[in-house]
Amino acid sequence: MILHYIYIIVFLQPWVVRRFIANQKDN
Repeated sequence: MILHYIYIIVFLQPWVVRRFIANQKDN
């Protein structure tokens, strides 16, 4: 089950990073 969470984190990481960068540029 932990592996499933790791897979989700790795899969969503690029989206979170881009979202974070977008928020930084907005501010």
